[in-house]
Amino acid sequence: MGVFSRFRKETEGATTIEFLFWIPVMVVVIAMTVDAVMLMNHNQTMFNLARDASRAVAVGAMTPSEAEDSLSSWKSSTGSTVTVVDDGSGFVTTTIKTPFSSAGNMSGLFLKGDLGATAVMWIEGGTTSGS
Repeated sequence: MGVFSRFRKETEGATTIEFLFWIPVMVVVIAMTVDAVMLMNHNQTMFNLARDASRAVAVGAMTPSEAEDSLSSWKSSTGSTVTVVDDGSGFVTTTIKTPFSSAGNMSGLFLKGDLGATAVMWIEGGTTSGS
């Protein structure tokens, strides 16, 4: 019994033990922060691509199918789906959806579904019901 009572009273290394308990928690917090930043960056990139595709169709530089084809490398590298729609209402809508599993490192483990970005542009020079 004397060995255990001496072990309880000994304080050398106590800080090291506490530090070892906190290391996994801190690693997980840092990894989740990095993953959240990666998701935000991926979402902003998707929005920029959607905006550029909608803009190209809105000014008449591309047709909706050409705009979709221009994003084919993005689609193949990320597993995304891209739709560019001009429904005749005077607006063009581009929607990009990417699975969470390809957008971040850890997010695919916890989040199901898709990360999405949508951009809507008014077709310039087109006739709308208000003009």
